Amino acid sequence: MHTFNKLIRLSSLVSIIILLCGCKEVNKGNRTLLKKYRGNPTDSLKLLSASFLYKNMSGLTSQTSFVIDPNLHGTRLILSNFKSEEGLFKNLERNHSYLKTKFIADSTVIDDNRLEDEINIAIGDWKQYPWNKTVAKDLFLDYVLPYKVHGEYPDEWRKLLRMKLKKTLTTYAKNNSTTSEDIYDNLIVNGSDKWFKYSTNFTALTGYPSFNEMNLIKKGDCLRLAYLHVYLLRTAGIPATVDLVPYWGNRNGGHAVDVYHHASKLHNGTIRSLLPSKNQFLDHPPKVFRITFRKTNMWTDSIQPLIKKDPFCIEHLYKNDNLIDVTSNYTNVKNIRYTMENGTSKKLGYICVYNYCEWKPIYYGKISNQTISFPNMATNMLYRIALPTESGLKFIGKPFIFNNDGSCMFFDKQSKSRSDITLGRSSDEFSWIRKKEIYTLSVLNNKGYWTMHSKVEAKRDSSITFLRVRKDHLYKLTGNSRIDKCSRPFIYNNGVQLWY
Repeated sequence: MHTFNKLIRLSSLVSIIILLCGCKEVNKGNRTLLKKYRGNPTDSLKLLSASFLYKNMSGLTSQTSFVIDPNLHGTRLILSNFKSEEGLFKNLERNHSYLKTKFIADSTVIDDNRLEDEINIAIGDWKQYPWNKTVAKDLFLDYVLPYKVHGEYPDEWRKLLRMKLKKTLTTYAKNNSTTSEDIYDNLIVNGSDKWFKYSTNFTALTGYPSFNEMNLIKKGDCLRLAYLHVYLLRTAGIPATVDLVPYWGNRNGGHAVDVYHHASKLHNGTIRSLLPSKNQFLDHPPKVFRITFRKTNMWTDSIQPLIKKDPFCIEHLYKNDNLIDVTSNYTNVKNIRYTMENGTSKKLGYICVYNYCEWKPIYYGKISNQTISFPNMATNMLYRIALPTESGLKFIGKPFIFNNDGSCMFFDKQSKSRSDITLGRSSDEFSWIRKKEIYTLSVLNNKGYWTMHSKVEAKRDSSITFLRVRKDHLYKLTGNSRIDKCSRPFIYNNGVQLWY
């Protein structure tokens, strides 16, 4: 871990301070742009843009870092005052200060002058370049006009990048680069990696990366890379946002990818307007959520009314009204209707995927007549159902594979039939069997827990045999490496390991 990280004290969801009461809301009840634009018919697009921003920025907050001095007084960190990450942390150390993240209301940061600048620049960039001729007005409002992606402090990235890229974009336009795919290749594939690198070893000042934070740190994970690409694409007037996979269901971890406007076909032959670049397609995710600036009210209208006293356990959906479920854009989906054996007074249930040796809730379902309905779930995926409790999750029923035809294959039968099985890998993540390593084979029992079958030492690389193993069960093979300890479940069919 980076030595500077010791100085950072990032707040958890429980301890985040929302700084609303001590700040003046500069836009509440003072929407002067509407009056200004209504007086001129040529400003109809500006009027539409102002109305869109006013409506959808209401209630939004931004995470930012504050410098806490020895007297525990806090001032907002101005990242543009520093030329490097090292310079920032040397300054903190010299002044015996540390960083703490807080959320502040967007309405305390964005005034009408800033909104007018955003509107003027965004409209200019959208209309100026030939690759945006097919971009509809709704796409412009949703994915070009917004001053932020989601959650990050609203730096004036549009002005900064416009100055940086103006000459380059003008040259592309003159050289007949007329498609957004051309611009993506030039700006991102062949451009952004010169000053921002993908890395899993980086300093995260906030959970939501602003442009100035990324410009200072100069490296980050897939989420930060996706945010940066969105800023670059929107500067070129190209609609763009981020699609999120909170957890994979057939491998460990999660992912975020930038999506942008260009014509392409879905797996089922229909056309969509936003999708990843050709090298970043999301392969078989259980759930994908698209970040929008336009309020969808997923939390307010659909989730919150179902919650009683129990804590809500899906972090990526908690109080989030700016997400769209776009799973069907990437994979085959069907609805799951799960009938509970026992009654419950709960109104909401969870569906979980197996990720890093834990069952992680990825989506919610509404309970009606003792049946939980989960819409648009990816097929050929391993799931488990849970109910909320005061202490977290209570699993009900057994894990099951949701087949492509919509049927569910449960692992709740104690098969008496046994056979020897020969395995080549302990995980689907390139973890081949290693000679002289000891491996443990576990079997999912009828209560939904892993029980050890046996331990065996591998006699050679890429092959290990376990004797008299129960057939038609779900298995897990673990060794001593980091990957092995977080190995994926699998079934064994005709001598082949099929991973879930």
